[in-house]
Parts: sequence; C-alpha cells; structure tokens
Amino acid sequence: MKALKKVCLLVLLSAGMLQVRPAPGQAFKTRLYKPDHTFFYYQLNFHSGFDAGAPGGYGLATRGPRTQVSFEWFVKDERRIQRGYTRLLTPNAWNVKFALEMMPQAGGFRDMKVGFRLLDTWINVSTKWDRTSLRIGHKSLPYGHNPRIDGTMSFLPNQAGLDLGFGRDTGLFFKTPLSERLDLELAATAGGFLSGAPFYVQWTGEGARFDTKLNYRGSWLGSVRVGTPTFKDNEYGLFAVAGTLHNFDRPMVRVARIGGEWVVKRKEMWKMVNQVTVGTNYLSEFGSWGVVNVLNSMEMFYNRKFRLGMTHALHLEGDRGNTGVRPFKGTLYGTVSYVLYRDARFRINPYLEYNDNTGQRDAGVLFQVCVGCGLRK
Repeated sequence: MKALKKVCLLVLLSAGMLQVRPAPGQAFKTRLYKPDHTFFYYQLNFHSGFDAGAPGGYGLATRGPRTQVSFEWFVKDERRIQRGYTRLLTPNAWNVKFALEMMPQAGGFRDMKVGFRLLDTWINVSTKWDRTSLRIGHKSLPYGHNPRIDGTMSFLPNQAGLDLGFGRDTGLFFKTPLSERLDLELAATAGGFLSGAPFYVQWTGEGARFDTKLNYRGSWLGSVRVGTPTFKDNEYGLFAVAGTLHNFDRPMVRVARIGGEWVVKRKEMWKMVNQVTVGTNYLSEFGSWGVVNVLNSMEMFYNRKFRLGMTHALHLEGDRGNTGVRPFKGTLYGTVSYVLYRDARFRINPYLEYNDNTGQRDAGVLFQVCVGCGLRK
C-alpha cells in the first residue's frame, strides 16, 4: 500500500513538471535588478496671504516655510546595500539639500532678496552596533521629537525654532541605544552659524547686489536627549541644550535649557506632542534671566485627502536686567492640508497671537501650494 502511494505521488509530480515545462525554443531566465541607490528630488513652495508681519499686511509669508524652490540629492552606498552589513564603520549614505528662498523686504518686490539656505546636508556613518549611527553635517537638532503626519514644508513650528531661532544646525550627531527601551542622542554643533541664509542677492534700483552673512564668532551648542526610540507608539524623553547662539553683528546670547516631552502616535492616523522646557538666557548687558516654553501639538489624518493640525506655543521670560519687562507670548497655529495628488499639497494656514506683552495681536491667514511635498525617502 505504501509503495502504491509513492508511485501515485511520483506520477502527480511528473505531471506537474510537464505542465510547467517551457515551450520549445524557450528557457527559464532569472532576471536580477540592482536596487536604486541615487535619488534626486525637487520641491516648489509658494506661501503667501494676509500676514501681519509682511510689508503692507499682505504678501509673501514671513513666517513658516518661505516661498522657495529646493533641490535634494540623496545617495545610498551601493556596496553597503549589496553586502547587507557593516564590519565596523562605513559611510553608507549622504544627502545634499538646499533652497533658494524669497526674502520679503519693506520695499516689496522692488527690494526683494533671494537667499541661499542650507537644509538637510549630511554624511551618515553606519556601525556594526545595532541602532547606532553617526551623522556629520547640517540637520535637525535633538531638541525633543515632534513627528509629523504631513511634515514636509509644514507650517506648524517646532520647539527649537521658536525658542532658539533655528531647528537645524551644523556639526556632529550621534545616536545609540542605552537599552531596548532607551536611546541616547548627542549633538555638538555650531550654534546656528549656518541656520539662516548666509548668501543672498538683492535687486535694487541700481541692479543686483550680492551679499553674505558669514561671520563666525565662536558660537557653539551642545544637545542631548534620552528617551524611548522613535518607533514606539508612546515616546517619553528628557533633553537639554547649552551653548552660545550665533549672531552676525550683535551680542550673542548664552542659553541653557532642560525639558521633557510626551509623544503619542497611532500609526498615520493621529499624533499628539507635549513639550515643556525651562532654563536661562545670559547677556553681559543684562545678566541672566529665566525662560519657560510650552508646546502642545495635535495632527490627524482625515480620509484620503485631508490632514488637519494645530499647535499651541507659549513663551515666557523673566525680568531682563531689572527693567520690569517680562516678555511673554502665546500663539495658536493651524493648518488644513488637502492632497491635490500624490506629491502636491494645498494648505490653509491660519495663526493668532492671542497674548503679547508688547500689545501686538498679530493674526493672519496664509495659503500654501507645495509641489514635491509628498515624497518619502
């Protein structure tokens, strides 16, 4: 009986092989395709509307992402892809991204500036240790985490940009796990030296004028964050920064901050961020004074076409130099993003400064069209 079963099985296997046998003149072929390792992206961003900070109250945006065209070149090391592992240290990817942005002036389009801004430009060094990497270049600071559902060219601000005046800096960035549940991020950077537009061209009545704001004066910034890995649904973290912030021709401020955060994510459906920082600023003219920052942000995905978001930012300062002035500001930012097609977005971005010790109550509604904003590396 067992022999009969083996014979029947052999007959069935033979019949199956006859069915898949190639036709005369054909042969089985194995095709191997190398994975892509070089990518080029571009982004066009137009941002304009009713803005209390713009000349005349209407024009190109002076807050959030500026009107600009950006270019990005991203390369992954082909040998590292083929090998699949790192023996010790290997540069496995590099990225170059910069933007040409419009810089509105009081004279309107007649005095418009076009500035060169450095964005994410770095070399990534992978290591043989799991979740450990080193980046050298210009990238975002580990000043807390603020993940985005609709992140590229987002109008919603980050804590670093509101507090320090910049969210990216130039230097060394190191990340490694302390345990399965904790990551350590370290950064030693130039204190915002290349965070603005170091080169720009301005059109005047006498023609084009080229100028630069490169004047390094010894600024520096150290940053550290300890918290749960970014792939967790719930993130908790503590972070701190200290250093001297770059300024082209005015006194430079020494800063020290320590903060905490709680981030909740539910895949791509919604996310919530809560961050608090406290610390001090110091200027030789005024001495030191206290600073408190609070940021609360919420974003959600609504069907296939809409993304909604809102951020509340509160900034408080102590008495600077016994002048009796305690600066404070509270601002609400909103965004409604509509997906025109896969790589394009149309956004409506309202904002309201509901409290300001100077007596100003800036408010506005900006309209943004971004092409190339749906790309993901």
